[in-house]
Amino acid sequence: MRARMNRKILLSYLKSMVRVVPQSNSIMELMGFMIECNEDEGVVYITVSNLETTIQRKFNASIEEGGSFVVAARMFLGIVDRLGGEDIILEHNEKLLGITSERCRFDVPVLSARNYPKINIPYPDDLLKIKGICSLYSKTSAAVGTDIKRPSLMGIHLEIYSDTVRASACDAFRMAVTEIKCNCGGKMSVTVPKQSFFYLANAVEDKDLLEFGLNANTLVFIKSDMLFSTRIISEPFMNIDRLLNMPDKMLIAKIKANDMKTMAETVSMITNVSEDTAPVLLKFKNNNLQLSIESTEAESTLNVPIESVNMISGEFYYNAKYFSDMLKLIRGDVDVYMTKRGVLYASNPVSEYMLTNSKKRSVKHKSKKTKKAA
Repeated sequence: MRARMNRKILLSYLKSMVRVVPQSNSIMELMGFMIECNEDEGVVYITVSNLETTIQRKFNASIEEGGSFVVAARMFLGIVDRLGGEDIILEHNEKLLGITSERCRFDVPVLSARNYPKINIPYPDDLLKIKGICSLYSKTSAAVGTDIKRPSLMGIHLEIYSDTVRASACDAFRMAVTEIKCNCGGKMSVTVPKQSFFYLANAVEDKDLLEFGLNANTLVFIKSDMLFSTRIISEPFMNIDRLLNMPDKMLIAKIKANDMKTMAETVSMITNVSEDTAPVLLKFKNNNLQLSIESTEAESTLNVPIESVNMISGEFYYNAKYFSDMLKLIRGDVDVYMTKRGVLYASNPVSEYMLTNSKKRSVKHKSKKTKKAA
């Protein structure tokens, strides 16, 4: 086998796929890239799989002689990344793969592609369209649950309508919901495992328009140079609309974008440098929100100007990390809602974040050891 291909194209594809490759596995071939060079088509196919998620990508190349092999994924990526030159030449015999670019050459052992597990990516009968994959992931992934006893909460739920995609995630303490406009061409409701959604978001760009569809319990995404398949979570997701439209939910205040940014910077700074952070304290007063945060390393109190709509009295506490995540996700001018029990909602035109309140708790400051006088 001998093929010449663009090094930068090959490198970009390898980087977009390597996260799927298992770090360890009893099947050695799964820890590598399966590369197939089709002489008749002039196309290189690269496949990776962890048996739950599979990606296959293709691109054009100059192929003198076709062939296939499996090469250790992270080693191959490292070599291609370090090589210079515009093109790279791959030459494969039965045991070794020659990798040449400019005046540098590597010879590395490879495995037979015949032993790579047979991967069947089923092509769906009916296809819809979706875009904004990266945004959908970044705005919901922080709220995905980790409790294996509640598998439906371990993924990102997609609700597809004719002109809208809504993504949501919930871990029973907080919920993140976002939507984008897209001419989808149909309806679907499906939950994708968080890790699989992460792989997909790293394989595409936000602007990419993908086709996708279901075949049994497999969800397949299709683009001109990519096939991506993953299992779905079959357990039903929670009723998002019921949580978003609680009967006692009312608009409390409106906060400007610059003031939200100040809050985000303060809370993030304190939570990121501290071993332990007490719940954030919120107090609503006339056209003012008092935010207090205390950690083992620092403490701060902010008086944030707001436009009061419905006054609510009392002190409300929220997990500091979850509150920080909310401030990072909900940007711009924000509407703040609250229920009588203190469940907090922050929303902008495209996203909403729900956060349940917690109990008051103090941080345990480290006691400073004093030196005994001589």
